Amino acid sequence: MSTKRARTKAVITVLAAKFPKCFAVPDTRRRPLKIGIDADLLAALGGTIRRTELIRALAMYCSSEGYLEPPARGASTWKANLQAPSVQTTRSTPRPNKPA
Repeated sequence: MSTKRARTKAVITVLAAKFPKCFAVPDTRRRPLKIGIDADLLAALGGTIRRTELIRALAMYCSSEGYLEPPARGASTWKANLQAPSVQTTRSTPRPNKPA
Protein backbone atom coordinates (compact mmCIF):
# COMPACT_ATOMS: atom_id res chain seq x y z
CA MET A 1 0.00 0.00 0.00
CA SER A 2 1.39 3.40 -0.93
CA THR A 3 2.20 5.96 1.73
CA LYS A 4 -0.39 8.37 0.31
CA ARG A 5 -3.11 5.70 0.40
CA ALA A 6 -2.16 4.68 3.94
CA ARG A 7 -2.27 8.32 5.07
CA THR A 8 -5.67 8.76 3.41
CA LYS A 9 -7.05 5.73 5.26
CA ALA A 10 -5.61 7.12 8.51
CA VAL A 11 -7.44 10.42 7.93
CA ILE A 12 -10.70 8.50 7.38
CA THR A 13 -10.10 6.64 10.66
CA VAL A 14 -9.55 9.96 12.46
CA LEU A 15 -12.76 11.37 10.97
CA ALA A 16 -14.70 8.26 12.05
CA ALA A 17 -13.32 8.55 15.59
CA LYS A 18 -13.98 12.29 15.90
CA PHE A 19 -17.37 12.33 14.10
CA PRO A 20 -18.87 8.83 14.58
CA LYS A 21 -22.38 9.86 13.51
CA CYS A 22 -21.05 11.22 10.22
CA PHE A 23 -18.35 8.73 9.28
CA ALA A 24 -18.14 4.96 9.57
CA VAL A 25 -15.15 2.81 8.78
CA PRO A 26 -17.16 -0.32 7.86
CA ASP A 27 -18.69 0.33 4.43
CA THR A 28 -22.06 -1.05 5.49
CA ARG A 29 -22.86 1.85 7.84
CA ARG A 30 -21.95 4.80 5.63
CA ARG A 31 -24.51 7.58 5.30
CA PRO A 32 -24.79 10.45 2.82
CA LEU A 33 -22.78 13.55 3.72
CA LYS A 34 -23.75 17.17 3.24
CA ILE A 35 -22.44 18.89 0.14
CA GLY A 36 -19.63 21.17 1.26
CA ILE A 37 -18.88 19.23 4.45
CA ASP A 38 -15.16 19.72 3.75
CA ALA A 39 -15.35 23.38 4.85
CA ASP A 40 -17.18 22.41 8.06
CA LEU A 41 -14.61 19.71 8.79
CA LEU A 42 -11.65 22.01 8.18
CA ALA A 43 -13.12 24.50 10.65
CA ALA A 44 -13.90 21.81 13.23
CA LEU A 45 -10.47 20.19 12.94
CA GLY A 46 -8.66 23.50 13.36
CA GLY A 47 -5.82 22.78 10.97
CA THR A 48 -4.84 19.36 12.31
CA ILE A 49 -5.43 17.86 8.85
CA ARG A 50 -4.34 19.63 5.69
CA ARG A 51 -7.04 20.51 3.15
CA THR A 52 -5.50 18.31 0.43
CA GLU A 53 -5.42 15.31 2.77
CA LEU A 54 -9.03 15.92 3.78
CA ILE A 55 -10.21 16.24 0.17
CA ARG A 56 -8.36 13.04 -0.76
CA ALA A 57 -9.90 11.22 2.23
CA LEU A 58 -13.41 12.43 1.39
CA ALA A 59 -12.93 11.36 -2.23
CA MET A 60 -11.86 7.86 -1.14
CA TYR A 61 -14.65 7.66 1.45
CA CYS A 62 -17.36 8.80 -0.96
CA SER A 63 -16.21 6.53 -3.78
CA SER A 64 -16.39 3.36 -1.69
CA GLU A 65 -18.94 0.70 -2.53
CA GLY A 66 -20.79 1.12 0.78
CA TYR A 67 -21.19 4.87 0.32
CA LEU A 68 -22.36 4.61 -3.28
CA GLU A 69 -25.25 2.30 -2.51
CA PRO A 70 -28.48 4.28 -2.91
CA PRO A 71 -29.67 5.54 0.48
CA ALA A 72 -33.00 4.41 1.80
CA ARG A 73 -35.88 6.76 1.11
CA GLY A 74 -36.01 9.25 3.95
CA ALA A 75 -32.29 8.91 4.82
CA SER A 76 -30.70 11.97 6.37
CA THR A 77 -27.53 13.70 5.26
CA TRP A 78 -25.10 14.49 8.06
CA LYS A 79 -23.23 17.66 8.86
CA ALA A 80 -19.97 17.74 10.77
CA ASN A 81 -21.80 19.15 13.81
CA LEU A 82 -23.76 15.85 13.92
CA GLN A 83 -27.11 17.38 13.09
CA ALA A 84 -29.25 15.76 10.43
CA PRO A 85 -30.21 18.85 8.42
CA SER A 86 -32.52 17.39 5.84
CA VAL A 87 -34.33 14.28 4.81
CA GLN A 88 -33.56 12.99 1.36
CA THR A 89 -36.65 11.91 -0.53
CA THR A 90 -34.93 11.01 -3.80
CA ARG A 91 -31.38 10.74 -5.04
CA SER A 92 -30.47 14.28 -6.06
CA THR A 93 -27.93 13.31 -8.70
CA PRO A 94 -27.82 10.09 -10.65
CA ARG A 95 -24.97 7.79 -9.80
CA PRO A 96 -22.78 6.81 -12.74
CA ASN A 97 -23.12 3.23 -13.86
CA LYS A 98 -20.64 0.86 -12.33
CA PRO A 99 -18.14 -0.44 -14.93
CA ALA A 100 -18.53 -4.11 -15.80
